[in-house]
Amino acid sequence: MSKYSVTLPAATRLKTGSPDRIEFRVQSVERAPLVRLIKRVEQDNHARQYRVTIEPVKRLRTTGRNSQNTYINGAIQAIAEDTGNDFADVKLYIKRKAMRRGYPAKTTEDGEVVTSLIDGEPVPVSEADATVDEAKILIEEVQQLAAELGILLPE
Repeated sequence: MSKYSVTLPAATRLKTGSPDRIEFRVQSVERAPLVRLIKRVEQDNHARQYRVTIEPVKRLRTTGRNSQNTYINGAIQAIAEDTGNDFADVKLYIKRKAMRRGYPAKTTEDGEVVTSLIDGEPVPVSEADATVDEAKILIEEVQQLAAELGILLPE
C-alpha cells in the first residue's frame, strides 16, 4: 500500500456508458480523509491526474497462540533441527516448493516477479504478507516434507 491511502467502505459500481470511465457509489464515507489525501498528493507531486488502485482486502494468515504462523514456524524449526539444516534455508525451500501449489512470488509495483540475485529463481513472498489460503499452502508443504523425511511434527 502506498503512503497515500484511504480505506473506503463497500461500494456499488455505477454504469457510465464508457469503457474508459468507472464510477462507484460509496456509502457513508467521510469527505475529510479524501480531501486531505488529494491535497497531500497535489502538494507532494503537483499532480492533477491520479492513479487509483483497487484491491480486495486480504485476510492475512493467523498469528498468535495456536495460529497458522506459529504452526508453520514451529514445524520448520522441527525440520531444521532434525535435519541439521538452517531454519532460513528450510523455510526458503518450503516456500519455493509451495510456489508450485500456488504460493505467490514477490512482485514489484509494476507486477514484475522479483528474482533472487543468487540463483535467478523467483523470490516467494514473506509469510507475513501471506493470506489465510496461502498459509494453508505452506502448512501442506511443511507437512508433506516432514512426512517424506519421517519427522513427527509437534501438534
